[in-house]
Amino acid sequence: MRKSVVICLLSLCMSVAYAIDVRDMFIAMPDSVLPLLSGINRLDMLDFHDSGMKSVVRNRLEGNSELVEIDSNSMRIRYTGNSEVAIRLYYYKDSVPVACLVHTVTSNGLSDSRVNFYDSNWNRLDGSRLLRIPTLEDFIRDGLSRDSVSYVHRMSPVNSIKVRFTDNPEQMEFEYTGIRFTGEDSLRCASCLKPDPLLYEWNGKRFTLLKNQK
Repeated sequence: MRKSVVICLLSLCMSVAYAIDVRDMFIAMPDSVLPLLSGINRLDMLDFHDSGMKSVVRNRLEGNSELVEIDSNSMRIRYTGNSEVAIRLYYYKDSVPVACLVHTVTSNGLSDSRVNFYDSNWNRLDGSRLLRIPTLEDFIRDGLSRDSVSYVHRMSPVNSIKVRFTDNPEQMEFEYTGIRFTGEDSLRCASCLKPDPLLYEWNGKRFTLLKNQK
């Protein structure tokens, strides 16, 4: 009897975990996560979307924020004129929801993202346990000479990376944006870096870099 009760409780916990979607989390989000959007702003965005209207609201800086896309597991918000927020749900060990929030700011053509993870109650999680953010070395082609590697580092004054969720719900990509290609340096810089963004995949416990990428 006791064993049956435990099994029922575990099943209930798993069903509750799966019942959470990104819309629920967006409504319950504390203002501290996205300070420019109030609870009323977030509800208005969803109401406008449900009504087939453009989901634009006036944020706390008297600028426009817009809900661009939303489905059961992910959403994308144009947060300010030069920044965007994307949220996607993943499941730890196939049952515990984990929200990945990517905040990307673009300035003077240079995009840089910050990645944070939260549980279903918006408590910040230790991101290092779920993802190792790549460094410049990860984007440099294999087999380069020491001089070429040093050159790439000199041409990279800031370690900025743009992160984007892909169409595959278990993956996201990382593009190095810290190097500016100008003049004669363009071809040399491009030849030193891997041509495609790095692709990471969720394995149920953390994100891992897919191997054999160019």
